[in-house]
Amino acid sequence: NYDDDFSGTLKQQCLDESGMYEWVRKMFVLSIAKGTLATFLTANASNAESNLSLSGAKHAKEWSVSSAIAGYGFDIVWASGKTWSFLADRESDCTEWLVNLGFWH
Repeated sequence: NYDDDFSGTLKQQCLDESGMYEWVRKMFVLSIAKGTLATFLTANASNAESNLSLSGAKHAKEWSVSSAIAGYGFDIVWASGKTWSFLADRESDCTEWLVNLGFWH
């Protein structure tokens, strides 16, 4: 159903205060109807850390190398060339995110 929201916990690649990359676990809510991705620092948060429009995104793609050891990752690629990287705990979670991200595209 394209009017539903899809949510789950993922790790997002972020820059820390010293400019180094780290993986930060966050709760994400994809509004398929609105084409937005809200992030929450904890699963029980009542207010979104951010609510971003996905209108400038070109596509989402699974990493070419995914495994239980390396993680099950995917990227959201923007028209500007910017990339957001995510890690899912399970392969099925990664697949579900990619399927749902395809709905708004």
